Amino acid sequence: MKTILFILCSISQALASEPITLLLSGGFQEKTQFYVLPITYEGDGINPSYEVEEAIKVAISGAGLFTMSARLKPPENTQNSSHWQFLGVRFVLSGHLFEKDNNIILRLHVQDTLTGQGLQVSSALLANQLKFSAQLFADQIYRTLFYAAHTNLNTFEILQNEDTALTNYMHGIVKTFKNQWQKSDNKGECLAYINQLPGGGIFTHNLQENCFENPGFAEEIDQLLQQTEALPYEHYQQQFNKNIHITFTR
Repeated sequence: MKTILFILCSISQALASEPITLLLSGGFQEKTQFYVLPITYEGDGINPSYEVEEAIKVAISGAGLFTMSARLKPPENTQNSSHWQFLGVRFVLSGHLFEKDNNIILRLHVQDTLTGQGLQVSSALLANQLKFSAQLFADQIYRTLFYAAHTNLNTFEILQNEDTALTNYMHGIVKTFKNQWQKSDNKGECLAYINQLPGGGIFTHNLQENCFENPGFAEEIDQLLQQTEALPYEHYQQQFNKNIHITFTR
């Protein structure tokens, strides 16, 4: 699969002339799996690990694109990406909490088992507002995973300055297609060029050459695009882009 360089910009108007490029793997039932390993704690207070773990799990799974199986047993070697891939897990998160200057510091490692890339990040969680600050940080982690899984972002990093409204707009586009894409036995990869009208209605869609390597898959994507009446538009007029390039895979 070709990697598409998607340049983030804090001003969405700067992207107006460039198509929005997205990646979508499977329908609503086919979610990207992640796993949060137990977070360790070093300190004299009450162990906050469980609360932080739950905030991260809820933030990532709550939007409906990612899932974590409570029944999954992690491999003995949690550092081995191929072992996680065998279990179907794309992202593995592990962390350590410790106290410093009346704050609780979280050092989190995120492993992308598909690309082999890893991400290390630290955040200060306010002890007297632990739940709130953990949720804010967890939301940031979620957006990072969204870009990694659905935009072919060529770097794996915490997105400090991304346009949140643009992220939400792209998220809405992905959710719209996933919610309508029914599970089937067809396999393939299909790049579609979509031209939409103000209001979110799809004006035209063109399937690219790779779609027809599996005619059944191409027909399935064509039907999906025909039955999609409108993409998100309300509240996203400034982020609206008439051109969307989206790769469907299964």
